[in-house]
Amino acid sequence: MNKINWKAVVGLGGVSTTERQVVQQVGSIFDRMMLVVVLLIPFQWYIEQTGHLEFVSITLLDWVIWLFFALETTIMVSISRDKIAYLANNWLNLIIIVFGLPFFWVDTPLIVLARALRWLVVIGVLVNRFAALRSLLSRNHLGITLSVAVIIVLLAGVLIVAIDPAIGNITDGIWWALVTITTVGYGDTVPVSIEGRIFASVLIVAGVVLFSLLTANISAFLIDQHTDEDDEIIADALDALEQRIEKMENILNQIHLKLEDKESQKTDK
Repeated sequence: MNKINWKAVVGLGGVSTTERQVVQQVGSIFDRMMLVVVLLIPFQWYIEQTGHLEFVSITLLDWVIWLFFALETTIMVSISRDKIAYLANNWLNLIIIVFGLPFFWVDTPLIVLARALRWLVVIGVLVNRFAALRSLLSRNHLGITLSVAVIIVLLAGVLIVAIDPAIGNITDGIWWALVTITTVGYGDTVPVSIEGRIFASVLIVAGVVLFSLLTANISAFLIDQHTDEDDEIIADALDALEQRIEKMENILNQIHLKLEDKESQKTDK
């Protein structure tokens, strides 16, 4: 059974491993350049939300980001052996190029959608680039544990609004659930009803258990990393020792041969 390539499903497949070496190298270069775009997207969002840095043109940033996606897609399609497969694996780029063209869509809601889709690209680049993060999330089902934690926070935030009258909206509810399940407890939003406090008690106990699992998994990951490094050091030391022993054996063999030659010469005389 073929394994599903989820990165390709969400349009972040990148270059296929079956492509030529030069195509993979060019794709790797664009991946590194994408890190710059990853920094530009949050920077642009900050300017839009706060209105600071008025000397920076939002439209100019739109064009820079759009041109990068267009340039990457154009070059990669032109050099790829299977052009259709590349476009199918990276369909999100096409959506951003078509609906994110600043010249046509600047006054329509579609530009908001295109900018939102860019955040998916940001997440994809970060996940692809930080191998340690992927390794951490894959060990001991840590990624699943984090997903469960997020789901519990969201559900608890919604339920507390229905349970307790002191928490009047979902935003405050989710904030309360987050600080409660992490046992931080700022105290700015608290339940006042008996039902709300019982629910909060259950959530606190669940948080202690859940974040104990997270802490244990992260500790296990760090210990494993340290062990791997130690194993590499020991392996290198053993290799060096083995080479020295081989050199000593060669020297002893040469000495032994010379002694045998001398003995044979004495016997001949």
